[in-house]
Amino acid sequence: HEYCIWTDGLNALLGKDMMSELTRNDLDTLLSMEIKLRLLDLENIQIPDAPPPIPKEPSNYDFVYDCN
Repeated sequence: HEYCIWTDGLNALLGKDMMSELTRNDLDTLLSMEIKLRLLDLENIQIPDAPPPIPKEPSNYDFVYDCN
């Protein structure tokens, strides 16, 4: 897995094709998601141009360590 990530990263930096099965699967997933997002527009669902506002930070982070 790490080998594929490294070789694909180096190939991308060198302007070569990324050849691993892992990258091919990731690309297929991204393309599938893009197609689905484009189809949403055909169903009159508005996708906002700007992201929603970022909510305030919580007053404490005690919930992070609550493993129960």
